[in-house]
Order: sequence, then structure tokens, then C-alpha cells
Amino acid sequence: MHNEKSDNPEIASMTSDLFAHRLDEEFQIISGDLSMPVRLVSCTENPDGAGPDSIRTPFSLLFRAEEDNSHPMQHAQSFDCSVAGLEAGPVESVHISRTLRPPRQQAGAYFQLSFN
Repeated sequence: MHNEKSDNPEIASMTSDLFAHRLDEEFQIISGDLSMPVRLVSCTENPDGAGPDSIRTPFSLLFRAEEDNSHPMQHAQSFDCSVAGLEAGPVESVHISRTLRPPRQQAGAYFQLSFN
């Protein structure tokens, strides 16, 4: 397995365009030896969150996993992880948070990842 940093997308240059066309596709959240399949349910830009020196429009991703009370990741409020599923390689060293199920979304465990 080839794990050089250059194979992975750089967080600072990531934009919502990498994810917007991938709604309802499967990704993997990986933390240590644990992984969990998730589906991307939304990709939302937040232009008002950009600072004067921003080089991109901030955005957030919302993932849904099937509820599984035995899965340790579903009991954590937040954790550091990687997100696999992009053609360019995994997005490494990101912080993801468990969030409440949004209105009009089906039952499941929801996780939000923000790129500010």
C-alpha cells in the first residue's frame, strides 16, 4: 500500500466541488483500527464563514451511518479520523463530530465534518 502524503488531497486546498457530486455515495470513516461505512448526505458551503484571508469557501459534510449500538465510533461525541472514498486518496487527520439527525433525514447515526 502506497501511503506517501502526496497521494492524498491537501486539506488546505479542498473545496466542496470534491464532494458535491458524490451525494449518497459510500465513504469510510477510519480512526485507528476502527472503520465505519457512511453515506454522504449533504455538502453545504458556508460563504459567510470565510475570513478576510480565506483561500476557499468554507463547507461542511454530513455523513450517515446505519445505527449500530455496538460500534464504538457511534458512542463518541467527536474524534480524529481519516475519510476514505475520494479518487485522490483519503482525507487524513480531520476531526469529525456526531450530530443530531437533521429534519427530513432518515434514522441513523450522523457525523459532521467542517472545512473552515
